[in-house]
Amino acid sequence: MPQCQTAGHIIKSLNLLRMQCMASVNSTVHHIHQLVPTSELPPSRKYIGSSRSKRGLFDFVGKISKSLFGTATSGDIATLQRHMQTLNNNNVKLAKAMAQQDHHLSSFIEAVDKRFNNVVAAVRQNHQDAVSLSVLAHNSMDALDHEFLILSELIIKQTNVSAQLEKELEHIKLGLHDLVKGKLSPFLLTPHILKSSIDQVQSIISAKFPKFHISNKDPLFYYSMGEFLFTRLHTELYLTLKIPISPFQQPMSMYKVYTFLVPVNSSSNHATQLTDLPPYFLHTADNQHHATITSQQLTLCEGTSTRYCNFNIAMKATASPKSMIAGQVNFAVDYWPDTSGILAIVSTSVGFFGLIFSIWSCYKIRTVLLPVLLLHQVKPSAAATIKPTLSFIYNQADDDTPATSVNEHFYATFSTPWPYVSLSVLTTILVIACITHLWQKFQRSHKTSLHLELTTGPTCELFTLLTLPLCPHNWNIQTPEDISSVHVTTSYYVLHYLHIQCTDFTITNKHTNRSIDVPTTILISPFTARKIHNILQHPYTAYFLLSHHQYFQIL
Repeated sequence: MPQCQTAGHIIKSLNLLRMQCMASVNSTVHHIHQLVPTSELPPSRKYIGSSRSKRGLFDFVGKISKSLFGTATSGDIATLQRHMQTLNNNNVKLAKAMAQQDHHLSSFIEAVDKRFNNVVAAVRQNHQDAVSLSVLAHNSMDALDHEFLILSELIIKQTNVSAQLEKELEHIKLGLHDLVKGKLSPFLLTPHILKSSIDQVQSIISAKFPKFHISNKDPLFYYSMGEFLFTRLHTELYLTLKIPISPFQQPMSMYKVYTFLVPVNSSSNHATQLTDLPPYFLHTADNQHHATITSQQLTLCEGTSTRYCNFNIAMKATASPKSMIAGQVNFAVDYWPDTSGILAIVSTSVGFFGLIFSIWSCYKIRTVLLPVLLLHQVKPSAAATIKPTLSFIYNQADDDTPATSVNEHFYATFSTPWPYVSLSVLTTILVIACITHLWQKFQRSHKTSLHLELTTGPTCELFTLLTLPLCPHNWNIQTPEDISSVHVTTSYYVLHYLHIQCTDFTITNKHTNRSIDVPTTILISPFTARKIHNILQHPYTAYFLLSHHQYFQIL
């Protein structure tokens, strides 16, 4: 009986939990029907499914009760009664037999012995049935304990599920109240689902309308200031969200225009002020378009740091094919040469400086070669002349050696073509090398270039990675977060390459949104490779630089 009472309490508790869950679900459905009216849609195909009948929770209680209240021993009692009746009948028959056939003693003893054997067999069978019944009762108690353990686990699990269901239903109610008040609730539309939906919309826009972008991808914006519509059709709730799009990837910058009084001069009390200016000025992130906005239009926008306006504004292009200052400023020089005139002036100047350099080079070469020319030719006859003997009598000697001048030595020296040709070739090579060096230096100093610098403090080395065709403000440069490795490799014992291993390095044109690949392998000279080996043997620092007109900026 105590076990049955415990099972009854458990069943009542489970039924109570089930009734509470059903009441919560019905209350939530009732709130949904009150807050969100239904909408009539065109009829669709109906689906007729199979219904399930209700069934009891614990159909084994009757079996346990049947086994506990003796249902199984009634047959045993009936069997015992039949045996007793058989014994009684046998006794009656025995008395009749003894009265009728007393003279047959041997037959009577044999019959009595047979009857007693039957009684012993019946008693033995009853004993075996009683033992079996006892074992069955013991097994039933063990099974009952096991069932109680299962019931305890079920009631704990049912309690947790019921609490979780109550929590979810409460969140649904709060979300419905927020929908009715005009706010999007994260309980109905989670941030993860909202973010995934926005990304899917952006992928569709990028595929079909590549010039448009979603203005804001932050789910908090849609929870606080999102515009949406919702409706209910029977048991289904539909929600549409308005996502703002824009032709610009980044928000436009807005500036408030202030005007101040400016005195006309120091001796006058009058002042001037610009009064026809717009109150606010807008321009895009790439500085290619601008517009103006009034204070009344600004009040229609929503947001704090970033305003979102639900109306269109005509944008004006910043760049113009015509000069905006032509005729507005009086220059000191009335006539400025055109392109042809500038080229003529530059070519004349270069030719003049080249002539001066040639004259100066001739004088320098003449000064250097003059001692060589003087010592170049010596006549063999002058060296082989026999010296006269010592005599104190003056005799005028006859000298047949012709006199030679410096000019004759000079012309004799240049009579052969090889020195002249060699000097011309060397001069030409020197002039070409100077012009090439100056041109390369001019190109390096007047272009936008990307460099890598390796430094140990006392020693540094600068490498040019890439030359950009436009000015720095036309590029969006995202530098790598880390430079993991810098090493030098050698190919064919002559060619040396510098390898750079770093994270993603992207350079994007702000006007065309096209990216430029930054080379991570560059060719260097053997001397530079030797210097890099010396740098890499010490603690060093590697970073990227951007140069323009010999002005460097660390990225």
